[in-house]
Amino acid sequence: MINEPISFIDFIQDFTTNNCVAYSKTAQYIYENIICREDVRIQMAALSDVGITALSACAIEIEKTCSEPTSDLNLSTKVIRQTIGRMVAASLKPLGYVPYKRGRVNAGENSFFSTAKVYACTGKATQKIIKSIVTLED
Repeated sequence: MINEPISFIDFIQDFTTNNCVAYSKTAQYIYENIICREDVRIQMAALSDVGITALSACAIEIEKTCSEPTSDLNLSTKVIRQTIGRMVAASLKPLGYVPYKRGRVNAGENSFFSTAKVYACTGKATQKIIKSIVTLED
């Protein structure tokens, strides 16, 4: 597990304020199935590399998840949004990305997130993203 983002339980225990989502099934779903999803992590890193907030990669998907009738997470609460930001940080840490500066989240259909962190790659990683071009067989 060292090569993956920390588990949801470890995330909760990592920072006192994270307890605000400890019993939220929606928060756990967002962490495990959106923020820590490989394609989202790759997109968050790519956005950070060009100075765009990492959360822009998944803010709309998070908001849609929270708008479901079964959701138990209220994004209008500032501490909840900040906790989601810490989820992003936990997801990017194994890739060597750390919070660098604050930026505006791409608006789109996004209603709740206006600012978030842009991350910088420090090179202190336990995982790396590999992109390659391969020749296709005819």
